[in-house]
Amino acid sequence: MTREAHRPSLVFNLSEDLLRGLVQKPLFGGQFIRLTHSFVAGLFLYETGAVLGWSRRDRLEVLAKMFSEPGREEDIAAFLRQAAAERIDKYGKEPDSFVELFLATEYKRVGIQWPPNDRDAMELYEAKVPIEDVDAEFQMYFLEGIALGAAFPELTERIWTYEMIDIELWARARRQGLKLSKQPRTPVTLEERAREVLVEVAQYVTEYFPELVEPLGLRLAERG
Repeated sequence: MTREAHRPSLVFNLSEDLLRGLVQKPLFGGQFIRLTHSFVAGLFLYETGAVLGWSRRDRLEVLAKMFSEPGREEDIAAFLRQAAAERIDKYGKEPDSFVELFLATEYKRVGIQWPPNDRDAMELYEAKVPIEDVDAEFQMYFLEGIALGAAFPELTERIWTYEMIDIELWARARRQGLKLSKQPRTPVTLEERAREVLVEVAQYVTEYFPELVEPLGLRLAERG
């Protein structure tokens, strides 16, 4: 077995606690996640990726080394920049928040208007996605977020959602069974969230990609 075969993805490391609360285990059949919850998890990963990309916006190709074949990081970075731009184009106007940019385009992809009415919201909640089918999507959400933060840093700063949490969306998610606290977390600045994300990323990179610690400037981030 190679070291790569035992290496968890950075996406898994960052979302393990969240996913543990979303995955459902029926008595019969495989594990699944509700479609509504997959979008919530996707939003978290998209935002987290954007924070990472924004904080290392001059090193997208270096970040891409963790997700690309050797020597293909520039191709991957270019592909991700294009994907990030395409989502903005699909949204069709200047977004006010990550919630709008991400969820409106994801709901449109499955044929539902954002924000959904109660009937559509229930339909999304009842739809079940096998857990093995969401891995690739979650990875792409995260990588696309990285590209958004790196390629569109000013936009990322403007739409940082923790400055304007949608209380009603939070309450609706709780009513639909998502395991959230009764109140959203205290708002944090983009810089504060970046420090949190960089600590987690530094731990992961130190263990699995030690050659990238210096190029990504993560020693200082790890020490805070």
